Amino acid sequence: MIAEDSQLAAASFADKARLLARAGQFREAIDLLSAQPAGSLDAPTLRDLVRWRNAAFDPQPGRTIWPPRFSDPFPGVKEPPEISAADLDVEILGGAIQHHGCLLVRAMISPEQTGQLTEVVRKAFDTAEPIRSGARQAEISPWYSPYSLSPEDGMTEAGREFGNACGAIWTGDSPHALSNFIAFLKTHEIIRLIEDYLGERAFLSLGKATLRIVPPTTGTNWH
Repeated sequence: MIAEDSQLAAASFADKARLLARAGQFREAIDLLSAQPAGSLDAPTLRDLVRWRNAAFDPQPGRTIWPPRFSDPFPGVKEPPEISAADLDVEILGGAIQHHGCLLVRAMISPEQTGQLTEVVRKAFDTAEPIRSGARQAEISPWYSPYSLSPEDGMTEAGREFGNACGAIWTGDSPHALSNFIAFLKTHEIIRLIEDYLGERAFLSLGKATLRIVPPTTGTNWH
């Protein structure tokens, strides 16, 4: 009964989100559905979310002075600096990047969360493999439903195929995985930290945000 109630609530939110999207209020539609677990949303709604995220892309001017200046939080440290996730803030992140080029953050993700994210990636690949091999897709899958490219997207099918050949799936081609990934970033306040550093809204690139399972035979010349 609880699961059914959750699904009914998610369906109601999806209807409201579609009304907002039709009115051009894409961010409001995204925010409404982002509060729902990805597993409670059906495949068409998750796919709509991917399209709405693209439609909502509207970069605004960031900091007037770039780059921002941060003091060195690790003076005298020669090795890559590291901290606990509980101590992470924009001053430490910015200072480490500017003065040391990196920051190792311990305990950001638990073993359980690692397992959950691994399962998300595997489900996306397990669903994609037969479809990419030519099998007919009987219905929309939340785990693999390639984003429909348009000329203004700046991406091509050749780019998608290149990623596939390198053991990757565009995260935007797996609506469920994309929603999971963004929820994870928000839960750990990673998006907030990035936006605090940049001084503007952060965006994901369709061609750079990828899920990967890399066999030994995969070429290493992609990054």
